Amino acid sequence: MRKATLDAEFGLAKTYNQELSGSERSFNQEQGASVTQQYTELVDKLVTQVPVVGFETVKQDVKSISGEFHTFVLLKLPYVEFNRVLQQQRAQAQGDKIALAFSELEKRVTARQAQRAKDAASAAATIDQAN
Repeated sequence: MRKATLDAEFGLAKTYNQELSGSERSFNQEQGASVTQQYTELVDKLVTQVPVVGFETVKQDVKSISGEFHTFVLLKLPYVEFNRVLQQQRAQAQGDKIALAFSELEKRVTARQAQRAKDAASAAATIDQAN
């Protein structure tokens, strides 16, 4: 039951944020009447950390099929919750941009203050040498 629930939660997480990569290869070779064919496909899915909250379990069922137990879990994520999480993600991204902009500003201010201090020390040394 836990595995089925985890699979269902992963399915919800994929809805929010998933990245796909893949490759595909096809090989055909003819030698007289003999034809060799090969096809290879690889699809890779990556789901980064996603807050999946607010879902509800609609139905859970365990069935015996061909002598093996199969567990099914149906989760529901209301649109309101889905929309709220998307808005949080957008706000977080915006907050990260703002924090980066302030960080860059602080670096420029610190560099300018260091340059002014260096210029002042250089000017003072020039005056001392002149006297």
